Amino acid sequence: MLDDIRTMHGSDWFTSKVDQTTISLDYIIDGYSDEKLVSIDNGNKWLRIVYLRAVKIIYTVIEISYTDTAKLFNARTKCALIRVVEAAHQIQLKVGRAIWATRNTPHIRELMMDEESDDAEHMYRTLRHIISDESIAYDYNIYSYNDGEYSDEETWDYYFGVHTDYQEYSDTDRFMNQVDACMEGPIRHWNMRMLE
Repeated sequence: MLDDIRTMHGSDWFTSKVDQTTISLDYIIDGYSDEKLVSIDNGNKWLRIVYLRAVKIIYTVIEISYTDTAKLFNARTKCALIRVVEAAHQIQLKVGRAIWATRNTPHIRELMMDEESDDAEHMYRTLRHIISDESIAYDYNIYSYNDGEYSDEETWDYYFGVHTDYQEYSDTDRFMNQVDACMEGPIRHWNMRMLE
C-alpha cells in the first residue's frame, strides 16, 4: 500500500489508495468484536497477517518521515498518512489482544512445538513483538490523533515533520528498532513461557 510513497506521494491516486486502506482497517475495527477476532480459528494466520501489516504501515510511515521525500508531502498526503497510521495503531492493539488471548490454545501450542515451521516462527516473532517494550510507537502518541485538538496536518508536522531535519537519528527510532529486532533479528532460543 505504501510502496509508491516515494514517487507518487503527491498524486490523487496515491492518497486515494491510502484512504481505501484506512477504510479497510476501519472495517475490521468496527466490524469485528474482540470476541469474534478471538474465535477466528485458522492457526491465527489471518490475525497474524493483519497484525504484521498494521505494524508495517506504522513502520513505513515513520521510516519515510526520516527522508527528504517527506519534505515534499502536501497537506492531503499528510492527512491521509495520519489517518492510516491511527487506524493501523487501533488494529495493532485490537488484533494483538486477540492473538495474545489465543496463544495458549491447543492449536497454537501444537503449532509452536514445530520450531522448524515457517508458521511457527512467524507466530513466535509476532508474540515476541506483542510483548516487547516498544511494540507500540509510544513516542508518537498515536492514541491522541483522533482527539480533535489538532488537524491531521498539524499532527503530521509535530510528530513526523521534524524527522527530515534529523535523518541521522532514524537508526535510534525505538519503534523501528524493536520491529527489526523482533521480526528479523536472530532467535537464539524460543521462550516458550509466552504460551503460558
